[in-house]
Amino acid sequence: MQRLVRNMPGSADLIADTAQEISTLESLLSDTVAAWGYREVRTPIVEEADLFLRKSGGELAARLYRVEDPGGRKAALRPELTASTIRAFITLVDQPLLPVRWRYRGPVFRRQTSAGASGLNQVTQVGAELIGSSSHLADVETVLVACDGIRRAGVEGASVRFGHLGIVSGLLRAFGLSDRAELFLLTRLTGLRERADPVNSLLEEARLLRLTANDTDKDDRTPLTSLTGLDADQALAVVKQMVASFGPTWVGSRDMRDVEDRLLEKLQSSDDPAKLEGAAEMLVELVSTTGAAPTVIAAADNVVASRSLERGLLDPARELASFLSGTTGIQEIDQIWDFGFAPGLAYYTGLVFEVTHPSQPDWPLAGGGRYDGLIKALGGPDLPALGFAYTAEALLAVLDRSEKGPGTSDQTPLEAVVVPRRLADSAVALAEAERLRGPDRSRVVVIYPEPGQIDAAREYAISNGARTFVMIGPKGPHSVSLEDLPN
Repeated sequence: MQRLVRNMPGSADLIADTAQEISTLESLLSDTVAAWGYREVRTPIVEEADLFLRKSGGELAARLYRVEDPGGRKAALRPELTASTIRAFITLVDQPLLPVRWRYRGPVFRRQTSAGASGLNQVTQVGAELIGSSSHLADVETVLVACDGIRRAGVEGASVRFGHLGIVSGLLRAFGLSDRAELFLLTRLTGLRERADPVNSLLEEARLLRLTANDTDKDDRTPLTSLTGLDADQALAVVKQMVASFGPTWVGSRDMRDVEDRLLEKLQSSDDPAKLEGAAEMLVELVSTTGAAPTVIAAADNVVASRSLERGLLDPARELASFLSGTTGIQEIDQIWDFGFAPGLAYYTGLVFEVTHPSQPDWPLAGGGRYDGLIKALGGPDLPALGFAYTAEALLAVLDRSEKGPGTSDQTPLEAVVVPRRLADSAVALAEAERLRGPDRSRVVVIYPEPGQIDAAREYAISNGARTFVMIGPKGPHSVSLEDLPN
């Protein structure tokens, strides 16, 4: 008898009702995102491995499913869809009318490195990317779109956790650390509260990684730290040998000499242990408070003031929290602020957030944030961007536990583009867009996230075939019909 070929560990077959449930949920989530003006994009499942190695960080690199195509090129099954979507944007869009809103859906593949809540190496993501806006209103929109789908799916009792890597990075820069020392501390944010002696453990780890140097290290130098004793030609020869040993995948598309020069500079320098200790102490205090925005931001203010750091560095959190506090559509979802929250993907640069449910706290329903450096890092223009993705299987698991099934929704043409005349009109603009979409989300309505840019917003509305253009000013909404204007 032939051996029975079973499905791979970490994968699942879906049939009948289960297959229909997840298909319905995917459509509902995708249509919810579409109602905010996001257009569909589809990208290949197999991409060049360098696409995901360039800015995603070591955590994701360890979970890649790597393959080699018949031509010998190093490839990978996509572990997430943001990098693929940005690659498509760079490849396909020459002179974009910003902002660009794209949505996607499809399977992604990540090896499970620990016993997580799902146990699945393949899951389905449904998500969105907003490209070309650095506005706080764009941050708010992304959070609201994510929460809109959670609510429409029928999930109750979810919570959204906010962090802000841009703020943390700004505070660390005040200590005059090297880039590698800042990166070291940022990558240790997660789990910092769980360390028994966080400051000393960070300092010891930094010493072992040769980020700092002191007298006790003189007799314990490795070949890497001994570069300071070589002349320029000898040191460069050592670095060239090191780079060659790492292989072309590590270098990627970067200029070889640039890689050698930067590595040489890093290996010949070290950070001041006192500065690193001060930064570590600041981080430990910063992440010690979690909860409602006013409480966490007030505690962060105290940390900043006690070290005479710039209080304005916390303004992005203050402004985002202020926007969200007066916005409908998120009030039923518990909001938690935590400056110690840092997702596993290294390309995030600003706001980060994650939606979870108490029935499965280790398996997020959705997550995302701002990644302003990713487009440039992948060879495109220097444009800001942010986005998020749902994990359909995680949402369905919560719904199954609550004995609720996903609803349905319909997709329709663009109804309206809404733009605030001033930043102060943003809350009213969000409320008007919410009203125009309707309680059943039967109409597609877009917020133009750059307050005051009326001409650009009108051009955006006309180019995208909107029926109505709505300006929000001190006297309230003013609507203009665009149905008779040419596209």
